[in-house]
Amino acid sequence: MHDRDQIGRLRYIMHRLAIIISLVTMVSLPLGYAVVSGSSQGDELHHHAEISAEQLAQYIYVHGAVWPYARERLSEIIAATQLRNTNLCQTVTLPDGREVVQYGMPPGQPVQSRSAGIVVNGVQVGTVTVESSLKPLLFRTMMVAFFGLLLGASVYVAMHLLPLSTLDKALDALQESHKRIEAHATETDYAYGELKRQYRLVEETTQELMRARDQALSADRAKSAFLATMSHELRTPLNAIIGFSEIMSNEMFGPLGDRRYREYCKSTRDSGLHLLAVINDVLDISKIEAGKLDLHCEELELRELLEDSCRLVRGKVEDVGVALELVSPAVSLPVVWVDPVKVKQIVLNLLSNALKFTAPGGKIVITTGALCDEGVYFAVTDTGIGMDEAEVALALQPFRQVDNGHARKYEGTGLGLPLAKGLVEQHGGRLEIESNPGQGTAVTVILPVKHARGVIPSVPIKENAIPVSSVRASSQAV
Repeated sequence: MHDRDQIGRLRYIMHRLAIIISLVTMVSLPLGYAVVSGSSQGDELHHHAEISAEQLAQYIYVHGAVWPYARERLSEIIAATQLRNTNLCQTVTLPDGREVVQYGMPPGQPVQSRSAGIVVNGVQVGTVTVESSLKPLLFRTMMVAFFGLLLGASVYVAMHLLPLSTLDKALDALQESHKRIEAHATETDYAYGELKRQYRLVEETTQELMRARDQALSADRAKSAFLATMSHELRTPLNAIIGFSEIMSNEMFGPLGDRRYREYCKSTRDSGLHLLAVINDVLDISKIEAGKLDLHCEELELRELLEDSCRLVRGKVEDVGVALELVSPAVSLPVVWVDPVKVKQIVLNLLSNALKFTAPGGKIVITTGALCDEGVYFAVTDTGIGMDEAEVALALQPFRQVDNGHARKYEGTGLGLPLAKGLVEQHGGRLEIESNPGQGTAVTVILPVKHARGVIPSVPIKENAIPVSSVRASSQAV
């Protein structure tokens, strides 16, 4: 009887213990696998995002502010960091959330993602987000859960349903299970070795990218040396040609005789000045791209600079037959802290573009004023042929021109608007374009108001300021 009670108690204990162990086995295996695998996959995604962000930061450091427009090159850089046999989707976004480029097909829900900031010179200029589908992980977790279910049932059968006499067989089964675990450990070691191989492949790719970066830097230095040589070798003879052409046109050493000779001298001088301006524009745009443009800022009355610029182009405007009007602001404007030479270059470029695409009998209007909490603006509005959104984007790219009749009639380098935009951004401002085909174009330049110590005054601007949204409307109305 005592033995039966002991066996009964043993059976009861075995029954309870079998249930507990079975439940723990069924739950812990899939849960543990999901946690460990999910964490491992998340670490891999974060590591991948950091590698992509580092490579993109190196590219952005070289190319500067134009990097969001090089989408094909950004895709190539991301593709170079992509591991083989991986279905990842990488997205590059700006700090304001706008998407720049996306590489790979977006995975379906559910997804796991990790992000890394693109930091250049201590400033985050963008974010790389790497996404991967969780479906493979869920499938593997379900398989592990199924295995845990079978294992839990086996434990229950071994500890309760089978007679105690089969305990030895249960021990044998446990040993077999141990062998399976060892086999799984072997597979894990193999997977770890494969992961290390992939990591070495990433390191090799990184080294190749670094070598490519060094080659790009070398090419950039060669370009800078070439531009410096071109500046010296071309400017010197051009200045001589321009000077002698002026001397001959003014007939300082005697009359030239035939009227055609004076016209030839004037054409030579004008061509030399045009070529010198092209060289200066190329050098300026190259310095802006390299981040090496030096500004010599001083306090300046914007109204006086606009009046001076209008005087410079008024003769040419009258010859073409276009009306030029400078609308004076109703109130005095705050003093701006800018480089006068560069700002005048911006104004002349915008006036030249407006005159180039405005037919005789048209009109060019310059308006100016103060903006709420932003600074001072001036807008150049013409009644020319106008552009659509695609043509505006094309016109802001260096050495690109809109393909229309006026562009073919009046040849140019395609540097006017890109150079003006770059110079405005160097001052901490921005350039905006509003244009519609057949209705003209309004180019607005916004410059921050600063004193010599770099403090932005608030009172003068707020008293006489207008909202940003009304600038374009007032320009179009004029």
